[in-house]
Amino acid sequence: MITFKCMYCRVCRLWNQLIRDKYLWQRVDLTARPIAPKTLWKVIRGYLSDSLLSLSLKGFLYSVKETKCLTHALLKELISRCPKLVSIQIISENLSAIDSSKFPPNLKRLFIQNCEVTQHWLKKADKSNLFETLQELSFANSKRFSSDDVQYICKLQNLKLLNLSNCYRICDDNVNQLTNALTNLETLVLSGCTITDLALHFVSHRLKFIQTLDVSDCTSLTNQGLAILGVPYCPKYLTVTGCQFLVTDLAILVKRNSEIVRVEFGVKDELKTLNRNNFQEILDSYQNQLTAQVDAV
Repeated sequence: MITFKCMYCRVCRLWNQLIRDKYLWQRVDLTARPIAPKTLWKVIRGYLSDSLLSLSLKGFLYSVKETKCLTHALLKELISRCPKLVSIQIISENLSAIDSSKFPPNLKRLFIQNCEVTQHWLKKADKSNLFETLQELSFANSKRFSSDDVQYICKLQNLKLLNLSNCYRICDDNVNQLTNALTNLETLVLSGCTITDLALHFVSHRLKFIQTLDVSDCTSLTNQGLAILGVPYCPKYLTVTGCQFLVTDLAILVKRNSEIVRVEFGVKDELKTLNRNNFQEILDSYQNQLTAQVDAV
């Protein structure tokens, strides 16, 4: 989309003026392919202004090129030109050399996905209270994200969404810290984390506003952990793909908790959904199978 806009600028003077309209540059997505710093400088200086609200970038992590798309100078330019910027998404970038305190202030959404960060990466931002306005934070697939940074996340009292998908260092103790501090969370993604039924206990007993919970590929969870959900709080949307839960136990969970709207699970690599319309059908089918087995005996 951005490529087309830049191409249209060359058609004529009128089109150039139209394309540069601030309204068309409120949300800029540059994740179609990795973007070099030189190109990003041209975009920032040529098209971005105080109308920019959201910016998405893709770097060169795991690429043959050792280029880094983000620098401190670029961040400084963004702060200067785009004071209304509230959302940043960074994909596949090495942020080890980036100081977290150099990010724009007043961010409400920060998604760092498939990136490389150092231990205590959030420490400098925490000292300056830079991220205190954050409402959504993601470190999804950032393998080197350390559980030591959880202490800084716990201070972000305005968080409503937290995504730590595939951060394998996250364990029950970290979930204990997070749920104890961030009681206003509405969405929590812990897929691929090293958690057990104890983590479900913390979520169910502390997050009274929880709407969405994703624990996909958390293979240490058991059917006994399902009984914990809903006592007293239960998410409306639950994803357990890759877990070893029995379908009947999931159906019983839906029947027992009227708050649940949808449960997504996997059967032989096939994604399936349980909701308030079909859970009784599964329970009836299971009951019929039991009856047939008893009659056969």
